[in-house]
Amino acid sequence: MKSLLVIGGSETLSRLFIEMFEKRGWRVETSGKHWDTAIARLAGNKSFDAVILIDSFKDKLVVDLIKLIRSLEHRRLIALVIVARTGELTREAVIAAGGDELVIRPFSPNSLIWAIDKLSSLPRDKEYLKLP
Repeated sequence: MKSLLVIGGSETLSRLFIEMFEKRGWRVETSGKHWDTAIARLAGNKSFDAVILIDSFKDKLVVDLIKLIRSLEHRRLIALVIVARTGELTREAVIAAGGDELVIRPFSPNSLIWAIDKLSSLPRDKEYLKLP
């Protein structure tokens, strides 16, 4: 069973993602808008195949959390999809920070499912991702 961590977003959006991915056979956990909870989950040893990061932190930059995730040795290869409002982030900024994909709100749920499915099924090794 694949696993997903949803970071940020409203309670409604988190429930939507839980429902969407659990119907597809995924185990889904959320950390809500709590920066410290997200960091604790990421720093922990629980395995996740993918992370959805929603741009809902008031005083924190999503790009900083992307960099933090990629700085953790055991999270460097995790599939990382960012969901942002129009005009908040560019795909180039997300990729430069270490994210894999940017989905702009509003979005089709199918585009998010496609991105997560695609990224979580790709080979995720240092050579493939060209990591040092």
